[in-house]
Amino acid sequence: MKNPLIAPSRYIEKLIHMVRGQKVILDADLAHIYGITTRGLINRCDAIAADFQEISCLKYLKRNGQL
Repeated sequence: MKNPLIAPSRYIEKLIHMVRGQKVILDADLAHIYGITTRGLINRCDAIAADFQEISCLKYLKRNGQL
C-alpha cells in the first residue's frame, strides 16, 4: 500500500529549477512538501548547519593539535 503522505515524484520534479547548471528547489516549495512553514524550514536548516559547523571546528582543532 502506498503512503498517501508522500508527494508523487512527478509533483516534486515540477518544483525543481535549473539555476546556473544546478538543480534547486525553492524553500517555500520544500516547506510545503514537508508540511511546515518556510520559517520553520529555515530555522531547522540553520540549526543543522550550526551543528555541522561545530563538528567541522572540532575536527580542525583536533587535526591541528589544539584539542
